[in-house]
Amino acid sequence: DRFLKGLRREGATTVMFLPPSAFPRLLERLERMLPHRIVTLTVNMTKADERVHQGTAAALLEQFRSFPHGSEVTLVLSGARTGRR
Repeated sequence: DRFLKGLRREGATTVMFLPPSAFPRLLERLERMLPHRIVTLTVNMTKADERVHQGTAAALLEQFRSFPHGSEVTLVLSGARTGRR
């Protein structure tokens, strides 16, 4: 949770490569800690069955459960929105 707390004000995009078994827990944590951030999941990137899913962590958690077992998944987390000055 300390890592995600550090991302609350991060304006840059964050890319995460984790084992597929770690994604459900990560999405649940993102849903709780950064519920309004846009998350993009790429499944089997650069392969013939490549898919891209985008939405909130809550929405993607349901989709993730239907991904084929053994899929390679990359998570891209949008940066925090900052007000214009």
